[in-house]
Amino acid sequence: MGIYEMVIAAISVFIGAYLLTGKQRRFIYLLYKTLPRDVLGAYRFVRVNVLLWWWEWRKFTVAKLFTRHATANPDKIAFIFEDKEWSYRELEEYSNRLGRYFHGKSLCREDTIGLILESRPEYVGIWLGLSKAGLVGALLNTNLRQDVLVHSIKAANCKAVIFGSSFKDAINEIRERIPHVALYQWSELSSTSCLEGAIDLNPEISNVDISPLDTVAFGSQTIKTSFDLFLTSTIYCMRKYWSQVAQYIGEICRYLLTAPPAPCDTTHKVRLMFGNGLRPQIWKPFVERFDVKQIGEFYGATEGNSNLVNIDNKIGAVGFVPLCAGSLYPVALLRVDEETGEPMRGPDGLCIRCKPGELGVFVGKINPKRVLNDFSGYVDRKASEQKILRDVFRKGDRVFNSGDILLMDEFGWHGENVATSEVEAVVSNLIGLKDAAVYGVEVPGTEGKAGMAAIYDPENTLNIKEMADGLKKSLPSYARPLFIRVLSELPMTGKYFNEFIYLSTFKLKKKDLQEDGFNIKKVTDPIYFLDNSGVYVNLSEQIYNNILEGKVRL
Repeated sequence: MGIYEMVIAAISVFIGAYLLTGKQRRFIYLLYKTLPRDVLGAYRFVRVNVLLWWWEWRKFTVAKLFTRHATANPDKIAFIFEDKEWSYRELEEYSNRLGRYFHGKSLCREDTIGLILESRPEYVGIWLGLSKAGLVGALLNTNLRQDVLVHSIKAANCKAVIFGSSFKDAINEIRERIPHVALYQWSELSSTSCLEGAIDLNPEISNVDISPLDTVAFGSQTIKTSFDLFLTSTIYCMRKYWSQVAQYIGEICRYLLTAPPAPCDTTHKVRLMFGNGLRPQIWKPFVERFDVKQIGEFYGATEGNSNLVNIDNKIGAVGFVPLCAGSLYPVALLRVDEETGEPMRGPDGLCIRCKPGELGVFVGKINPKRVLNDFSGYVDRKASEQKILRDVFRKGDRVFNSGDILLMDEFGWHGENVATSEVEAVVSNLIGLKDAAVYGVEVPGTEGKAGMAAIYDPENTLNIKEMADGLKKSLPSYARPLFIRVLSELPMTGKYFNEFIYLSTFKLKKKDLQEDGFNIKKVTDPIYFLDNSGVYVNLSEQIYNNILEGKVRL
């Protein structure tokens, strides 16, 4: 027997003995199930961090990295935009021109310059040029108008704004309210090439559009563009272009699914789509219909210092924390008070990590020595302090508090674990991809939690019998919802950034629905109960009381 075989045998004996004790059986099982994912995640984590460490050690900025790659690959195509091509040399020269222009203006280093422009190569050239001039480019939302626009400009403390000609009307509406902001209009001269004369900066004309908090999708696109440019990839900026990697927003995926199937659904080369907001109930139908090999659902905040990403195609997941090295990972879920949403602390004054099935707030460990894990904060320092938690894992440490509550969402019933995402997918498919939420509710005198589904049906078109038949065919008995609640209004989660801006995250408020349970004295919506014959019947007061008194066998 060789050394290799002896090592394998020894490990096998050790694991077998460990399992026989019964004390760590579940840990070994979970380790076995998650090890391939964790190894892949660790490899990618280390690879990215080594690259970032090297860039930090060499004191590379985004602009310096781009110049380095542009010098090494001057004639390589950087952008293909409609019928035009931009080489790395052209993009470098364009950004240098703009950088020199603003370097000569009466601006101080690290002043903020707002940028509002549609998606095109010049957009990247402008923010690279601003960086070279020592200025901070605020990449601005193009949808804001009037009061929201004024508030956003002031919140970002913009000293100047560059805007595209298509946004001139929006700026003219508010220019008198921002008299101290220098305004520069960008325009494309059709009679010249894409580089020569491509900018017309006019300080006499006012125009701007900015959001202090860009969406995650926008932030992720900026990150992807940066890495593509560093790696000298060619970026296609066509408004409707399918390359090998595409970005999505979850609601768009649902809209695509509601369209009639067409032969062009699969005539593309996309192997990976990344984004956020893809609901579990439409995940599988979407990838099957459009033949997408992998979905990279992620979670993060543009201003945050950490994120999660799904790398193993787990339906409904936004990422993971490694089982065997969770303490080394820069993110964590902290147990929170369900009423206040504030992190809970133990007797030692430190925060408590979540266990599976517990609500937790997502936090990222702050490391000021690492650009990737530092938290620069907002322009408003008071707002920045409110996002920082101290003395979390040890005395003196700090974390970025995302304020977002995440959950390892499953419940137990009849001795089995029920994954809500899987049940939601089945329910949603049976009701024509309408919104649905599945959760566990407590029933007096029973172990675990009974399944309950809340279905949005404002037009009252739900066929409860057909759905019951479909659930019976698709789900084991323990996973079928015991209760069905038909919603006339849709409670959704959201965040108020200020009095002007409201960002909906398009997720049903499971916590509120769960608290309501199947209490017909509290809920005015129709509720159905799955009786012993496998039929959903209206939950009358008599049936409700019989359930509470234990007279109904569940």
